[in-house]
Amino acid sequence: ELDSHDTDIVISDCKMPGIGAANLLSYIQKKAPQVKLIFLSGMESALLYQQLTANNVNGLISKGDEPEDIIAALNAVKEGKSYTSKKITSILNNSPHQLTLKELQVFELVIQGLSNPDIAKKLHNSPNTINTHRVSLMKKMNVNSVVDLVKIAHKNGLFDS
Repeated sequence: ELDSHDTDIVISDCKMPGIGAANLLSYIQKKAPQVKLIFLSGMESALLYQQLTANNVNGLISKGDEPEDIIAALNAVKEGKSYTSKKITSILNNSPHQLTLKELQVFELVIQGLSNPDIAKKLHNSPNTINTHRVSLMKKMNVNSVVDLVKIAHKNGLFDS
């Protein structure tokens, strides 16, 4: 249980056993929205960074960054700003997979095994709209099956539970 009265900022590794980065972010945002979260990552996964950025993470730092980046992230987040290190920004900008927020949401729900009609209900869209996002996602990821999407998600540390 997070004691939000004594906690201002949490720094966490992106790849830890258990809840997973996106789920930890969601948990903190719901249970203690005033607590800010900075992720420190040893992974070089543009997809994971896109997912976290799309879900309004407060800070992203690479383990390969300089110690000054941690201080800069803490200062920025303390001032109510977000912070992404230069190394992670470069990884994001050079990613061949530039997914939209809706594509990331569909990606997560497809990985969970939901059908297009179920995803449509959850995201308040029509099944045709969801199908369009799903087709776009599969094309951008250059895959033909959900199994391939699951492999990509696992390799990139996405949607861990």
